[in-house]
Amino acid sequence: MNKKISLTILFFIILIIFSNLALAASVTSWKFNIFNDPDARQVAQNIASAQNDMTLANDPIAQFISGINGRIMNMIQQDIVNKMLEDNIGDGLNYEVGDVEIDVTEDPLTGIVTIVLTNIITGEITVIEYDTTEWPSSEDFE
Repeated sequence: MNKKISLTILFFIILIIFSNLALAASVTSWKFNIFNDPDARQVAQNIASAQNDMTLANDPIAQFISGINGRIMNMIQQDIVNKMLEDNIGDGLNYEVGDVEIDVTEDPLTGIVTIVLTNIITGEITVIEYDTTEWPSSEDFE
C-alpha cells in the first residue's frame, strides 16, 4: 500500500514538473509571445522608450546635447530648403550632426533633389527625393 501511494505521489510530482517545464517553454520565447500575446514586444519597446526618456529628462548634459543637435538639424534643414528653392544645390551638400551624415545631391537633368541620411553607428540609410520642378521658386515669395 505504501509503495502504491509513493509511486502515485512520485507520478504526480513528475507530472507537475513536466507541465511547468512545458508551460515555461511556451511563455519564454525569443518572439516575445508572452501568454500568446504578440503585442508584448511592442509593450516592452514602449516601456524601454519611456524609461529612456525619463533618464534623459533627469540628465542636463544629455538635454543640452539633444538641444544643440536639434538646433543644428533645424539650421541644416533650413539651409537645404533655401538652396532647393534657389536652385543652388551645386555639386552637392554634405553635413554631419551627431551620428547622422546628410548628403544632398541634385540631378541636373531632372531637377530631382536626393537627400541621403546615414546613421554612422548602425549603417541605416534613409533616402528622400524631392522634385524641384514642383517647388515654388524664390520669385513666387516676393
